[in-house]
Amino acid sequence: MERATVLFDGRGDKRWAASLRRFLGAIKDEDFSGVQNFLEAFGGMGSINDLGTGDKVLEQTLSRAFVIADEIRRERFADGGWLHRFAAARRALENHR
Repeated sequence: MERATVLFDGRGDKRWAASLRRFLGAIKDEDFSGVQNFLEAFGGMGSINDLGTGDKVLEQTLSRAFVIADEIRRERFADGGWLHRFAAARRALENHR
């Protein structure tokens, strides 16, 4: 997600860069709303999916971040113990940069 933020900044898209920073800040604070808000950013009108960036690196970066966030979401609802596995998911995020 950090890489996507940098890529959005490089494109001059301050709105999405700021949004991703907010989501990432919540995730780093172990606040699940960051995961939820990031995933929700992919749906509906005006979403990340509507951008059509044409930037393959940005699209691949967002895709990887989405997969990781979705995995975190599924684990949270699997047994309610998402905080217990949060550190492992956070390491996975770090490895996907």
